[in-house]
Amino acid sequence: MKKRIQKLPDSELDVMLALWNGHPDMTRLEVEDFVNQKKELAPTTILSMLTRLENKNFVSVKREGKTNLYSPVVTQS
Repeated sequence: MKKRIQKLPDSELDVMLALWNGHPDMTRLEVEDFVNQKKELAPTTILSMLTRLENKNFVSVKREGKTNLYSPVVTQS
């Protein structure tokens, strides 16, 4: 059975680009810094997008103390 690739909205794609071009286990603040180089988004907006991407199985979240660490589950290609 062929895997269906889901097209992401531009803002979610920007978050994924931050994760793909960053390092494993990025914090929300690191993702925010990367995304805000292109366009200014509120921290709550980025957090919402990260949650949506986790629900779509594009991102994994690991809790370390009080900090969430985000990593891409899918590759850019």
